[in-house]
Amino acid sequence: MRDVIETIKIFFIALFISIIIYPLLHELGHSVIAILLGKKILEIRLFPLPNIMYISNSTGYIENLLIGFGGMLLPIIVSMNIRTKRFWIWYSNFILKSICLMSLIISTLAIIFHKRRVFLQDDMRIVLGLGDLGKILCLIIIICMGIILSLNIYREIHKITT
Repeated sequence: MRDVIETIKIFFIALFISIIIYPLLHELGHSVIAILLGKKILEIRLFPLPNIMYISNSTGYIENLLIGFGGMLLPIIVSMNIRTKRFWIWYSNFILKSICLMSLIISTLAIIFHKRRVFLQDDMRIVLGLGDLGKILCLIIIICMGIILSLNIYREIHKITT
C-alpha cells in the first residue's frame, strides 16, 4: 500500500510541475524579457492556455526573438541552478528539466518541419515568421540550449548512479 501512495505522490508532483510550474516559469520568462525591453505587460494568463499580453511601442525583429527565447530560457536557468540531495526536490527538478528538454525538441521539430504544421504553437508562429535567417539562428540557439541541458541531466543522473 505504501508503494501505491508513493507512486500517486510522484504522479501528482509531475502533473503539478507540468501544468503549473513550467507554464508559469515559461510565461514569466517572456514577461521578464519584455519588461527589460520596455514593454508594458497587460496580462499573464495560465488557464486555459498560457500566454502573456504586452503592449507598447511596436516590437522589432530582435525584440521578438529575445522575448520568444525568454520563455524557454527562464525554466532552463531555474532548473539548472537547483541543487539538492532531497529526493522530492531532486525529482521535481528532474521533471522540470525533462519538460524543458522536451520543449526544446518540439521547438526544433516545429522549425524543421514547419510546412507540415507539426507542433505549431504561438511562440513558433513568431519564429517561423522571421524568415530563413531567423529560423536558422533560432535552430542553432535551441540546439545549443538542448545540448547544454542534456549534458546537465546526464551529469546529474551519472552522479546518482555512481
